[in-house]
Amino acid sequence: MADDNMNQDREHAAATDTDSGAGTGADASAGASSVASNDANASNNSRGSWGMRALSTAMLVGAAGMAFALQAGVIEPPSGPLGGKGSSASASSSTTTIVDKETTAFTSATAGNCLDWNLAEDLNVSDFRVVPCEQPHAYEVAKKLNLADYEEHPGQYAKTANYPTADNLVALQNGVCRNTVTEYLGGQYDPDGRFITAPIIPSPSQWEKGDRTFLCGIQVVDEDGNTAHMSGPAAGQDQSRVFEGGRCVTLDENGAIRQVPCVEDHLMESTGIVNLRDHFGDNVPTDQEQNDVLAEQCVTLAQNYLGGDDPLYNSTLLPFWTSLSQESLNAGSRSVNCWLIKDNGQGGFATLNGHANESFTIDGQPPVAPPPRNPLREEQGDAGAGAGTGDVGEVGADGTGAGAGAADNAVAPAGQ
Repeated sequence: MADDNMNQDREHAAATDTDSGAGTGADASAGASSVASNDANASNNSRGSWGMRALSTAMLVGAAGMAFALQAGVIEPPSGPLGGKGSSASASSSTTTIVDKETTAFTSATAGNCLDWNLAEDLNVSDFRVVPCEQPHAYEVAKKLNLADYEEHPGQYAKTANYPTADNLVALQNGVCRNTVTEYLGGQYDPDGRFITAPIIPSPSQWEKGDRTFLCGIQVVDEDGNTAHMSGPAAGQDQSRVFEGGRCVTLDENGAIRQVPCVEDHLMESTGIVNLRDHFGDNVPTDQEQNDVLAEQCVTLAQNYLGGDDPLYNSTLLPFWTSLSQESLNAGSRSVNCWLIKDNGQGGFATLNGHANESFTIDGQPPVAPPPRNPLREEQGDAGAGAGTGDVGEVGADGTGAGAGAADNAVAPAGQ
């Protein structure tokens, strides 16, 4: 169960309470999030309203909100054991490669070079090399520095200096590489995206010989935190970090999103990805414009994923999404995940286990069957379609949700 004190950040579910103060501006820290819950009194609503209402509730998604931020690890050129693990949330953990001999591809690398290496089962790295960026590669160089001459740390990394500590490397990563990569990408770096700012440094043996080569660059990691391959130059790519439909995620001890098998405990299951370019082209949508599109798209994806509107309703799960920040949009990110979640009635996420379109549990128990719904409006002979008109009362403390809802803000599923 997620920590109730985690920060909220642009989280939304299938209906949005526009009067609740939910953040609709560019400020990622503004406002509580709006989350939809299956209506405990759904039998009083038409099926056209999908039996949902908006709840003003601070849904929890992580210490940094639902930002898919990855902080980079530090790697050293080959060959030797490769830690292979990128940090999911904390810049204090590192990815480390060790080389026992001088590597020309490292010492002669320049901005724009793309690098790759081979990784053996024993985690030894070999064949550290420059490759065309159009080919799969593990790293793209943004800048090469000589730490001995680096003016912001005069003398700290001189020829007689000790090998950098973990804290030194984190400071270099955050203080040097973040700015360097942002500049390299023309100011278009998405801190919440899939690109990691990562240094490469000499091995201890090469450091002792006086090598102070220091590379700042870009890499990506897979769902397990291992260095992954990317193709094409980083500039101009959609930097959004997204998960294909059927993937499940949870939060690690640092509050960062981590993919896990759906047969393990998790908080969210992806129903698919929405590319906002399909709806806005190259225009930068506002938070409200994003949510207007995602409210429809994420409900539709959830219905398709589960096999229809009735299976979605009966699952008691909620379509959920996070809008992109202005910083992410300005960096060119345009892809957004749609999820299925379950609120725990206390302002947080319930723990799910199993695929939502198969057999699953909610906090260890099978889903509780929701109340029956009235027929579709057209089945009742009602010409209109849309949200229910009845007011929904305060939500009780019986686990059906947290906060107050307004039925007139519910979003009708597409096509109903």
